[in-house]
Amino acid sequence: MRFQIFRVVAVGLASVALAACGGGGGGHKTPVTAASITIASGNNQTGVVGSALPTALGVSVKDSSGRAVLGASVSWTVVAGGGSVTPATSTTDSVGLAATNWTLGAAPGANRVTASVAGIAPVTFDATAVTGATAS
Repeated sequence: MRFQIFRVVAVGLASVALAACGGGGGGHKTPVTAASITIASGNNQTGVVGSALPTALGVSVKDSSGRAVLGASVSWTVVAGGGSVTPATSTTDSVGLAATNWTLGAAPGANRVTASVAGIAPVTFDATAVTGATAS
């Protein structure tokens, strides 16, 4: 009787393992391809020149069916105003999100960063650098 119970459990576990791996037919899953990138957080902030903005820049990457893309490489580039982003490249998590921190340039005025994924038009983040202690 014990042997039969063990056998059922072992067969059940093997079925779960095969399902988690995408089947058992020897095939492989087609890699998910990123089709869109959208701003998730951090756009249109104001901060003190040369300081880090309070909210990280975030993007959402999805496939053509609107599903989150895990493991997409997002490149962050400062395109206006100087400053820096850290990290310059990040990878999307299990819900398709990637983020970076933005430090504004040394002069007051417009600052701009793009986030891009290969093969997709980039998105643009804007911020305003001000002198003094005003940030939002």
